[in-house]
Amino acid sequence: MTIIRSSTVKKDPQFTPSDLKNDVQVRSFLEFRATGKISFNNLLMLGFKSALFDIPMSVFRYWPGVLGMKLRQILYSILLKEMGKNVLIGHATEISYPKAIMLAEHCFIDHHVTMDALFGGITVGKRVHIAPYAIITGVGHVTIEDYVGIGAFARIYSHSEAPMDGKRLCGPMIPEEMKGMITAPVIIQKDALIGTGAVVLPGAFIGEGAIVAANSLVPANTIVQPWTIVAGIPAKFVGLRKKVVVPDI
Repeated sequence: MTIIRSSTVKKDPQFTPSDLKNDVQVRSFLEFRATGKISFNNLLMLGFKSALFDIPMSVFRYWPGVLGMKLRQILYSILLKEMGKNVLIGHATEISYPKAIMLAEHCFIDHHVTMDALFGGITVGKRVHIAPYAIITGVGHVTIEDYVGIGAFARIYSHSEAPMDGKRLCGPMIPEEMKGMITAPVIIQKDALIGTGAVVLPGAFIGEGAIVAANSLVPANTIVQPWTIVAGIPAKFVGLRKKVVVPDI
């Protein structure tokens, strides 16, 4: 059993802010980045959005207890692209661009989780638990299959800046054409586990039942074989796991 690392890092030519030109937040940010100012029309639209959507959303996001869980369940059943029954969403969870996120039945998105589907999408299977403070960015799309566990503070990126072509790595404050970036789907198969603090980078494929140990790094375009255990920076094979034999529910 080995980890296979691709020798080719692909760039995604489809990653462009123009895809969301009708989104007032994106449009205003791009305007500010380019000119240092935001037009009156965009400021007005931002104000309306804040009053009609952002402020009420903050109440739902932070409402504590069982009632808060129920309110978020109702709210996100409307906002998400698709949501199964009995989904739990904890308080202070940040879900950006929910129309590109699908959650299957009996998922538990714990408190303070960040899920950002800007430019891409996130698909989560049934009976998945995403533990507190995990971060999932779906620019290149992230697929998490059934019965997967995502540990606290784990980070899963389907888009990341990378040193290539003499471009910069300084984040969102410069135009996309000036940044070195890699964008590729991340797939985490059924019964896999991503340990607490682990980092999974674009193009990674985590096989069925595989375990990525705590605080490990799975580099871009890496294949972790099914039912293996990997650990370290970068993650390397350290053992095998027995296959799951209990029935699906």
